[in-house]
Amino acid sequence: MKKLAKFLLLVVLALPLLASCNKEDEPTKSVLATILPYWNEVGFAIQLDNGESMYPAKVHVNYKAKEEAQRAIIFFSENSKPVAPFTYSVNIHGITELETKEIELASSSDDQLGEDGIEIVEAYIGGGYLNIEFKVNIDPYSKDQNHVVSLVDNQINGEPKYTSHYPLELRFKRDHSVQDNRGVAVSNIACFYIGNYNLDRLECEGYELKFLGLEDESNKDPEGVPMKSVKITPQK
Repeated sequence: MKKLAKFLLLVVLALPLLASCNKEDEPTKSVLATILPYWNEVGFAIQLDNGESMYPAKVHVNYKAKEEAQRAIIFFSENSKPVAPFTYSVNIHGITELETKEIELASSSDDQLGEDGIEIVEAYIGGGYLNIEFKVNIDPYSKDQNHVVSLVDNQINGEPKYTSHYPLELRFKRDHSVQDNRGVAVSNIACFYIGNYNLDRLECEGYELKFLGLEDESNKDPEGVPMKSVKITPQK
Protein backbone atom coordinates (compact mmCIF):
# COMPACT_ATOMS: atom_id res chain seq x y z
CA MET A 1 0.00 0.00 0.00
CA LYS A 2 3.04 2.30 -0.10
CA LYS A 3 2.24 3.56 -3.60
CA LEU A 4 -1.37 4.22 -2.67
CA ALA A 5 -0.17 6.13 0.38
CA LYS A 6 2.03 8.22 -1.90
CA PHE A 7 -1.02 8.93 -4.09
CA LEU A 8 -2.95 10.09 -1.04
CA LEU A 9 -0.04 12.36 -0.12
CA LEU A 10 -0.21 14.00 -3.54
CA VAL A 11 -3.91 14.65 -3.03
CA VAL A 12 -3.18 16.15 0.39
CA LEU A 13 -0.70 18.55 -1.23
CA ALA A 14 -3.49 19.62 -3.58
CA LEU A 15 -5.91 20.23 -0.70
CA PRO A 16 -6.03 24.07 -1.13
CA LEU A 17 -7.57 23.42 -4.55
CA LEU A 18 -10.11 20.92 -3.24
CA ALA A 19 -11.47 22.41 -0.06
CA SER A 20 -11.96 25.60 1.85
CA CYS A 21 -9.21 26.92 4.10
CA ASN A 22 -8.79 25.38 7.51
CA LYS A 23 -9.60 28.51 9.48
CA GLU A 24 -8.68 26.96 12.80
CA ASP A 25 -5.21 25.98 11.53
CA GLU A 26 -5.76 22.43 12.66
CA PRO A 27 -3.46 19.72 11.31
CA THR A 28 -5.28 17.96 8.47
CA LYS A 29 -5.14 14.21 7.92
CA SER A 30 -6.51 12.14 5.04
CA VAL A 31 -8.01 8.68 4.73
CA LEU A 32 -9.71 6.60 2.05
CA ALA A 33 -13.08 5.63 3.51
CA THR A 34 -16.77 5.08 2.75
CA ILE A 35 -19.35 7.87 3.04
CA LEU A 36 -22.70 6.52 4.23
CA PRO A 37 -26.02 8.41 4.10
CA TYR A 38 -27.08 8.99 7.70
CA TRP A 39 -29.80 10.65 9.76
CA ASN A 40 -27.58 13.40 11.28
CA GLU A 41 -27.89 17.06 10.34
CA VAL A 42 -25.14 16.99 7.70
CA GLY A 43 -26.68 13.91 6.08
CA PHE A 44 -23.76 11.49 6.22
CA ALA A 45 -21.31 9.55 8.36
CA ILE A 46 -17.94 8.00 7.53
CA GLN A 47 -17.03 4.33 7.82
CA LEU A 48 -13.35 3.47 8.03
CA ASP A 49 -11.99 0.26 6.52
CA ASN A 50 -10.96 -1.07 9.96
CA GLY A 51 -14.58 -0.97 11.17
CA GLU A 52 -14.27 2.33 13.09
CA SER A 53 -16.49 5.31 12.27
CA MET A 54 -16.28 9.11 12.18
CA TYR A 55 -18.99 11.63 12.99
CA PRO A 56 -18.70 14.89 10.96
CA ALA A 57 -19.12 17.43 13.76
CA LYS A 58 -18.14 20.36 11.53
CA VAL A 59 -18.14 20.36 7.73
CA HIS A 60 -16.18 23.16 6.09
CA VAL A 61 -17.17 22.20 2.52
CA ASN A 62 -20.47 22.10 0.67
CA TYR A 63 -21.19 18.41 0.28
CA LYS A 64 -24.39 16.45 -0.35
CA ALA A 65 -24.22 12.71 0.28
CA LYS A 66 -25.51 10.28 -2.32
CA GLU A 67 -28.29 7.82 -1.57
CA GLU A 68 -25.85 4.91 -1.78
CA ALA A 69 -22.42 4.32 -0.26
CA GLN A 70 -19.65 6.41 -1.84
CA ARG A 71 -15.89 5.87 -1.57
CA ALA A 72 -13.86 9.04 -1.08
CA ILE A 73 -10.65 10.54 0.25
CA ILE A 74 -11.61 12.45 3.39
CA PHE A 75 -9.54 15.37 4.70
CA PHE A 76 -10.21 15.90 8.37
CA SER A 77 -8.97 17.01 11.76
CA GLU A 78 -10.03 15.49 15.05
CA ASN A 79 -12.71 17.14 17.16
CA SER A 80 -12.53 16.86 20.95
CA LYS A 81 -16.28 16.34 21.42
CA PRO A 82 -17.16 12.63 21.18
CA VAL A 83 -20.51 11.60 19.70
CA ALA A 84 -21.87 8.13 20.53
CA PRO A 85 -21.88 5.56 18.97
CA PHE A 86 -19.10 6.83 16.68
CA THR A 87 -15.42 6.09 17.25
CA TYR A 88 -14.29 9.63 16.41
CA SER A 89 -15.71 13.11 16.08
CA VAL A 90 -14.02 15.08 13.29
CA ASN A 91 -14.03 18.32 11.35
CA ILE A 92 -14.24 17.78 7.58
CA HIS A 93 -12.01 20.06 5.46
CA GLY A 94 -12.27 18.34 2.09
CA ILE A 95 -13.91 15.43 0.26
CA THR A 96 -12.66 13.98 -3.02
CA GLU A 97 -15.07 11.37 -4.34
CA LEU A 98 -13.65 8.27 -6.01
CA GLU A 99 -15.32 6.21 -8.71
CA THR A 100 -17.44 3.67 -6.83
CA LYS A 101 -18.90 0.81 -8.84
CA GLU A 102 -20.22 -2.75 -8.77
CA ILE A 103 -18.34 -5.67 -10.29
CA GLU A 104 -19.97 -6.37 -13.66
CA LEU A 105 -20.94 -9.72 -15.14
CA ALA A 106 -19.86 -9.75 -18.78
CA SER A 107 -22.65 -10.26 -21.27
CA SER A 108 -21.10 -8.83 -24.45
CA SER A 109 -17.97 -9.01 -26.56
CA ASP A 110 -14.53 -7.86 -25.38
CA ASP A 111 -14.78 -4.82 -27.68
CA GLN A 112 -17.71 -3.50 -25.66
CA LEU A 113 -15.95 -4.26 -22.40
CA GLY A 114 -13.05 -2.01 -23.38
CA GLU A 115 -9.63 -2.83 -24.82
CA ASP A 116 -7.67 0.37 -24.20
CA GLY A 117 -4.46 0.05 -22.22
CA ILE A 118 -4.55 0.24 -18.43
CA GLU A 119 -1.97 -0.54 -15.75
CA ILE A 120 -2.58 -1.53 -12.14
CA VAL A 121 -0.28 0.41 -9.81
CA GLU A 122 -1.63 -0.79 -6.47
CA ALA A 123 -4.63 -2.80 -5.33
CA TYR A 124 -5.92 -3.95 -1.97
CA ILE A 125 -9.06 -5.26 -0.28
CA GLY A 126 -10.57 -2.88 2.26
CA GLY A 127 -13.96 -1.75 3.51
CA GLY A 128 -15.75 -4.40 1.44
CA TYR A 129 -14.21 -3.01 -1.77
CA LEU A 130 -11.45 -3.85 -4.20
CA ASN A 131 -9.56 -0.54 -4.22
CA ILE A 132 -7.44 -0.16 -7.35
CA GLU A 133 -5.00 2.61 -8.23
CA PHE A 134 -4.38 2.49 -11.97
CA LYS A 135 -2.70 4.39 -14.81
CA VAL A 136 -4.22 5.17 -18.21
CA ASN A 137 -3.10 7.25 -21.19
CA ILE A 138 -5.06 10.39 -22.04
CA ASP A 139 -4.69 13.16 -24.61
CA PRO A 140 -3.61 16.26 -22.61
CA TYR A 141 -4.94 18.52 -25.36
CA SER A 142 -8.42 17.04 -25.58
CA LYS A 143 -11.28 18.79 -23.77
CA ASP A 144 -13.47 15.67 -23.81
CA GLN A 145 -11.94 12.91 -21.72
CA ASN A 146 -14.95 10.65 -21.33
CA HIS A 147 -14.01 7.11 -20.38
CA VAL A 148 -15.26 4.04 -18.53
CA VAL A 149 -13.29 1.77 -16.23
CA SER A 150 -14.90 -1.54 -15.26
CA LEU A 151 -14.05 -4.60 -13.21
CA VAL A 152 -15.54 -7.54 -15.07
CA ASP A 153 -16.34 -11.16 -14.29
CA ASN A 154 -15.85 -12.46 -17.82
CA GLN A 155 -18.06 -15.56 -18.00
CA ILE A 156 -18.91 -15.15 -21.70
CA ASN A 157 -17.12 -18.38 -22.52
CA GLY A 158 -18.33 -20.30 -19.50
CA GLU A 159 -17.50 -20.34 -15.81
CA PRO A 160 -14.05 -18.91 -15.01
CA LYS A 161 -11.45 -21.53 -14.15
CA TYR A 162 -9.41 -20.88 -11.02
CA THR A 163 -7.69 -22.62 -8.16
CA SER A 164 -6.67 -20.24 -5.37
CA HIS A 165 -7.54 -16.79 -6.81
CA TYR A 166 -10.79 -15.76 -8.53
CA PRO A 167 -10.15 -14.06 -11.94
CA LEU A 168 -11.55 -10.58 -12.64
CA GLU A 169 -10.66 -8.28 -15.54
CA LEU A 170 -9.97 -4.55 -15.17
CA ARG A 171 -11.18 -3.00 -18.44
CA PHE A 172 -10.78 0.54 -19.75
CA LYS A 173 -12.59 2.21 -22.67
CA ARG A 174 -12.41 5.84 -23.80
CA ASP A 175 -14.30 7.67 -26.52
CA HIS A 176 -11.44 9.93 -27.62
CA SER A 177 -8.24 9.29 -29.54
CA VAL A 178 -4.77 9.66 -28.05
CA GLN A 179 -2.15 11.61 -30.00
CA ASP A 180 1.00 9.75 -31.00
CA ASN A 181 -0.70 6.50 -29.91
CA ARG A 182 0.45 7.15 -26.35
CA GLY A 183 -0.66 10.41 -24.79
CA VAL A 184 0.17 11.16 -21.17
CA ALA A 185 -0.13 8.60 -18.37
CA VAL A 186 -2.26 9.73 -15.42
CA SER A 187 -3.20 7.96 -12.18
CA ASN A 188 -6.62 7.50 -10.64
CA ILE A 189 -8.40 5.29 -8.10
CA ALA A 190 -11.56 3.23 -8.53
CA CYS A 191 -13.31 1.21 -5.82
CA PHE A 192 -15.40 -1.85 -6.69
CA TYR A 193 -17.95 -3.22 -4.21
CA ILE A 194 -17.23 -6.90 -3.57
CA GLY A 195 -20.80 -7.88 -2.66
CA ASN A 196 -21.49 -11.47 -3.74
CA TYR A 197 -17.85 -11.87 -4.73
CA ASN A 198 -16.72 -12.32 -1.14
CA LEU A 199 -13.93 -14.84 -0.75
CA ASP A 200 -15.80 -17.12 1.65
CA ARG A 201 -18.57 -17.69 -0.89
CA LEU A 202 -16.08 -18.17 -3.73
CA GLU A 203 -14.01 -20.51 -1.54
CA CYS A 204 -10.70 -19.01 -2.63
CA GLU A 205 -7.76 -17.11 -1.12
CA GLY A 206 -7.98 -13.89 -3.10
CA TYR A 207 -8.49 -12.31 -6.52
CA GLU A 208 -6.44 -12.38 -9.71
CA LEU A 209 -6.87 -9.04 -11.48
CA LYS A 210 -6.18 -9.22 -15.22
CA PHE A 211 -5.56 -6.15 -17.40
CA LEU A 212 -4.15 -4.99 -20.74
CA GLY A 213 -0.87 -3.15 -20.16
CA LEU A 214 -0.20 0.36 -21.43
CA GLU A 215 2.73 -0.77 -23.57
CA ASP A 216 0.42 -3.09 -25.54
CA GLU A 217 -1.98 -0.30 -26.49
CA SER A 218 -0.26 1.01 -29.64
CA ASN A 219 0.78 -2.37 -31.07
CA LYS A 220 -2.00 -4.89 -30.63
CA ASP A 221 -1.66 -8.44 -31.83
CA PRO A 222 -4.60 -9.21 -34.17
CA GLU A 223 -4.85 -12.61 -32.50
CA GLY A 224 -5.29 -10.91 -29.13
CA VAL A 225 -2.88 -9.47 -26.57
CA PRO A 226 -2.11 -11.65 -23.54
CA MET A 227 -3.36 -9.99 -20.39
CA LYS A 228 -1.14 -9.21 -17.43
CA SER A 229 -2.32 -10.08 -13.93
CA VAL A 230 -1.71 -9.36 -10.26
CA LYS A 231 -2.91 -11.47 -7.36
CA ILE A 232 -4.57 -9.74 -4.40
CA THR A 233 -4.85 -11.51 -1.05
CA PRO A 234 -6.36 -9.98 2.12
CA GLN A 235 -3.83 -8.73 4.65
CA LYS A 236 -3.86 -10.70 7.87
